[in-house]
Amino acid sequence: MSHSMSRRTVSMYYALFYLLCSLLMIWPGPVFADSVKAMVFGMPFMFFWYVACVLLVFAGTLVAYVLDMRTPEAAAEAAGKGA
Repeated sequence: MSHSMSRRTVSMYYALFYLLCSLLMIWPGPVFADSVKAMVFGMPFMFFWYVACVLLVFAGTLVAYVLDMRTPEAAAEAAGKGA
């Protein structure tokens, strides 16, 4: 049994994921990561927090792209049947 998501569903999940990552950069990060002395990979923890969030958004974008390319609408477009 094959279960595939529509493009709208993939877009909705990605928008929610992106919103969550954006909120993580705004609210809880500065609250508990506001320390210059805590170092991770040679960076202050606050800077590391922002880099990790950007990398998380990048990974989420790749996943959303792969899921979007597996939708029936994308297969129809690739076959030249849709616009």
